[in-house]
Amino acid sequence: MTQRIVLALVLLFTFGATQANENKYLVSYELAFTKSIADLEAKWKEAGIPKIVAPIEYGVNAYEVIYNTTYHDGTPITASGVYFVPIEKTTDLPKVVYFHGTQIEKERKIRIGGEMAICTGLATDGYAALYVDYMGIGKGEGFHIYQHAETEAVAGLDMLRAIEELNKELNYSFNDMLFTTGYSQGGHGAISFHRYIEEHPEYGYTITASSPMSGAYDMAGAQERAMLEPYSHPGYLPYLMVGYNNVYNMYDDISEVIKSPYDTLLLAMLDGKHSMGDLNKAMPKIPSDFVEDKFKAEYFSNENHPFKVALRKNSFLDWKPEAPIQLCYCKGDEQVYYENTENTYNAMKDLGATSVTKRQSGRKFGHNTCALYASLYTKMYFDSFAKKGKVKGKKGPAFKRLLVSVSKIRIRREVRQKKKEGSYKERHKE
Repeated sequence: MTQRIVLALVLLFTFGATQANENKYLVSYELAFTKSIADLEAKWKEAGIPKIVAPIEYGVNAYEVIYNTTYHDGTPITASGVYFVPIEKTTDLPKVVYFHGTQIEKERKIRIGGEMAICTGLATDGYAALYVDYMGIGKGEGFHIYQHAETEAVAGLDMLRAIEELNKELNYSFNDMLFTTGYSQGGHGAISFHRYIEEHPEYGYTITASSPMSGAYDMAGAQERAMLEPYSHPGYLPYLMVGYNNVYNMYDDISEVIKSPYDTLLLAMLDGKHSMGDLNKAMPKIPSDFVEDKFKAEYFSNENHPFKVALRKNSFLDWKPEAPIQLCYCKGDEQVYYENTENTYNAMKDLGATSVTKRQSGRKFGHNTCALYASLYTKMYFDSFAKKGKVKGKKGPAFKRLLVSVSKIRIRREVRQKKKEGSYKERHKE
């Protein structure tokens, strides 16, 4: 009996080790939530989302995934993400690699809300959606390198590889279609992923289409003026500088170029436990006022300043995409200036890109409102490939676009009304 138990244990551990070794990228996974069609219909009704615009065809499972990847310096680390898949449809799934917006706190919740609602909406209509945490956010290791094209792209690529391993355990399968999108920093992540996949055909993937949304693609140009004027999110700049210094070694000690008290205050806040709101409140209104005047003068007088060179390395004005790309934006965006899209679009066209389009998602909408409509236009764009078989992409059905336009009119009216009410209260306050 004892020999049988020992033999059984040996076989168990040997088999377990073999199975684990078969997965090069997937480390672990856990079911985070299950939502039935009825659950999702109730959620859509609560949020006022018409099902004709965002169809509900399937229930959704969401899995938290930990996987192996490689840091900017070649160090092996782990990263995390969330995998959204239809429950009732398990084969022939088009895949969307989704990159989320700026986040400095490490922790994040898995829920049907925020940008995860976009991934849920994709999954309930038959897509497999991969929500990438980047490196250093969620349950992954390392410090997140903000707006760093290569680590954004590699995080997406290695999560895709890990999910392909997970699919074998969950009995899911993809088709050949690969889409990518994301909003704000996620727009930068999506365009980074698109470029990386096209520049590395040896990995065996082909982009079907991408739809980056409101991303800072021209950081040394269009977005640069955010450093010099009152800005709603001044915390972006120290986050960017600290991350880039980790990669490009611009300074032996970055605190030497930061004014007191910001040299200790801001660096301490990049510990993964503070929010972007916390960081914004600690910053001066004009972002570049937190650095020493000498550094600022050097930056603006020298085109080869190391920080400016780093910004250009992570911009996209010198790249011609081969696969179709739709650049969504809003002209009223106060955080990511619309010229990022205009300049990138024009540069791509000048380089000979034939499948690049712009999509104005709301001329007067600010950054947050723009996200909703950009994601709707992105979904319709992807549907034209996945459901209609187009090779260059279309705007979407006229009736759906009409409904979206009507919704935009309603939102604009509500905003105007709130402004009027606020103005009236201001004039009549005691």
